[in-house]
Amino acid sequence: MNRALPLIAVLALSSLALAQQPNVGARVGVFFPTSSTIKNALGDTWLSYGFNFGTIEDVQGRKMGGDTFFVTRNARGNRLFLGTLSYGMTVPLGQYNRTTQLRPFFAVRGGISYADYRIGAVGGSNIIFNANAELGVNLTENFQVSLRYDLNTRTRGFDLSGGSITARYNLLSF
Repeated sequence: MNRALPLIAVLALSSLALAQQPNVGARVGVFFPTSSTIKNALGDTWLSYGFNFGTIEDVQGRKMGGDTFFVTRNARGNRLFLGTLSYGMTVPLGQYNRTTQLRPFFAVRGGISYADYRIGAVGGSNIIFNANAELGVNLTENFQVSLRYDLNTRTRGFDLSGGSITARYNLLSF
């Protein structure tokens, strides 16, 4: 796990530095793994957390930006840390109007995940690929709720994909 944290930090900071209208938001939610093997080993629901950064918005309301997403779990003698760094586009659904508080959106991103785990007798730490899609709504200028699905490539036979329900709050906009 210690090898991936500097990589994630450098990529996050470089994306933020290149953004024209950067913002930073924190997210927290509940993660639901889809693999029955993972559910049996670690449980059905886990805490998820992360940050959004580096958003650039065009005149149609589309935004480009980065996203980090983390889940950690220790249960039944098993453990998992999954850290994802992805970049992609957020598109408003319906007629875009920045003055309207309630704005639905769809996001699609791709990136990498770092998995560090011990499940049963199998352990390891690998970099894997991630794709995620998110459907949500901005309830205010700084607060949103969403449904998200993360699709990860398998690592040593384990599928670490899953869905989540998250809430995000913009901490900084400049």
